[in-house]
Amino acid sequence: MANLNPYSSFATDLTGWSPTNTGALARSTAQFKDDTASCLVTVNAIDDGLISDYFHGCAGSTVYQLSFWVYCLTGNIDFTVGKNEADQPGGYLTNDQEGPLTGILNTWTELKILMAATDPACEQIQVYIQNGSSTNDFYIDKIYFGPEITVTLDDCLPDADVTTTGWTTTPLFSKINDASDATVIQATAV
Repeated sequence: MANLNPYSSFATDLTGWSPTNTGALARSTAQFKDDTASCLVTVNAIDDGLISDYFHGCAGSTVYQLSFWVYCLTGNIDFTVGKNEADQPGGYLTNDQEGPLTGILNTWTELKILMAATDPACEQIQVYIQNGSSTNDFYIDKIYFGPEITVTLDDCLPDADVTTTGWTTTPLFSKINDASDATVIQATAV
């Protein structure tokens, strides 16, 4: 699937991302999911995090997936994620916020959420990811924003009977205001 985020990696710099509120961003080689670096987010207050430039090529009434990897430094973090929609000239249309999505202490955790572009005039979307529960710093890497990625266990294990291999599907996060709002599912091995 096409990633509409041209700045999904922090291997060379922080282009395309800015801090929110009183937080700070720094490229770091201390922890990273892929490549050679990630973004260290310094959190001074709840709701500090990062916000993207606008992603172009979006369309109203379309469901998009936001996924990213986080590494929490001093405790689990409940993240708040959201989006701002705009038309092509950059005129603000609407926004939406969801959460919590929980990152785990001292381990890379992938968090995913589906976001519907609700305004029919939407042509651009800006996303933000914030620490909604504490003042714990975190690393972030591999940020995907684009069409929903759908993979079934049969796609991953075409010759396996998933009913007998010990796989279960469990909800990681689900907060639905209506059928198009937001849902996240995580498949885990048991």
